Amino acid sequence: MKSVPFSDFMNNALYGESGYYMTDRNRFGRSGDFYTSAQVSPIFGRLLALYLLKGAPSGEPLSLVEMGCGDGDLAVSLLLGFIALSDRTQKIRYAGIDRSSVAIARTQERLKSALTVQCSGDRVEWLTCTSVDELMARDSTFRGAFLIGNEVLDALPCERLEVDLAKIPDKFANDSNVFVSRTVREGRVIENHCGDGKSFAMTYTVQPHLNASAYAEAHVFPLVQSGHLSIEGVHQFEAPIFYRPFLQSIVNTLAPRTMILLDYGGETVDVIGDDRPHGSLRGYLKHQLVSPLFSPGNVDITYDVDFSHVCEILEGMGYFVEPLMRQGPFLMGIISNLDDASRVIEEGEYAALKHLVMPGGLGDRFVVCVAHRDKPTV
Repeated sequence: MKSVPFSDFMNNALYGESGYYMTDRNRFGRSGDFYTSAQVSPIFGRLLALYLLKGAPSGEPLSLVEMGCGDGDLAVSLLLGFIALSDRTQKIRYAGIDRSSVAIARTQERLKSALTVQCSGDRVEWLTCTSVDELMARDSTFRGAFLIGNEVLDALPCERLEVDLAKIPDKFANDSNVFVSRTVREGRVIENHCGDGKSFAMTYTVQPHLNASAYAEAHVFPLVQSGHLSIEGVHQFEAPIFYRPFLQSIVNTLAPRTMILLDYGGETVDVIGDDRPHGSLRGYLKHQLVSPLFSPGNVDITYDVDFSHVCEILEGMGYFVEPLMRQGPFLMGIISNLDDASRVIEEGEYAALKHLVMPGGLGDRFVVCVAHRDKPTV
């Protein structure tokens, strides 16, 4: 038997040679394992295109980088939206980034098919890359572009931690180092060889990853102090240790003028609570919830995004972060500023729009985080 930190297991299960996102399998839509808003309706990309056009600098091409372009669904609806909604003199430059060569090939195929008929002249330029470094090497003029990431953060590997709240001697104590050293344990995945196959289990051990301990100290302990988490019992949660290096790499390399990050989750108090003692870690297979340890490489592994932590990181990098919004109010806010909604929403698309914006579904399940390099002028 051997054991590895959960973050190593998740990284290999998603991005290893035979990882979930790296192989030629259907992941999205009815024949896949889950839907994103981009697969629900092209309205999603169209409304985002309109939002970006409102903030585009006058007289300049609109440059956009999409992190995690997947199968190209959002790329197509964004670019067709730009073409339909912008002035005919407006030029659009798009770069799709995905570490999966399969995703890159699918995005290329989708864009070639969609834009050949729809686009004339040289209004739209696009390219695809496997990293921001490759993009900068190929075309450094994308530095300072807009950036969008739809369901990217939830796919970054996390650490799995277990906190024994009962071992905290005083929930109002100020010695957080005592809290971390006595109560936090790291999740490790154990591989057991059973019969003809493999089974995986989770165990917890002392000395968690340094960044995971820092997350626990900064985000879990205050919840205990405030009374949001009860003092008794064992609580499991996800420590998103790769958010900071991921966002720092984007800022250092691309310096986006505006970032729009959309994902399921909420603020820290939404993601970590007594009502979720086992955290939010889960797997998806054929639109069904399964164990994240089940059949590595064949299952999507995900968890809810702590947007309080995301905002803290971005603000520490000098970005102005707008108040967080749920996807429903955000999209409806774009629609409310339209003189004629029929320019964006076709008559037969209102049922899909409801799915994107209504409470109880994607409308309040997803959060929109908008961050600007320069504070917008009022």
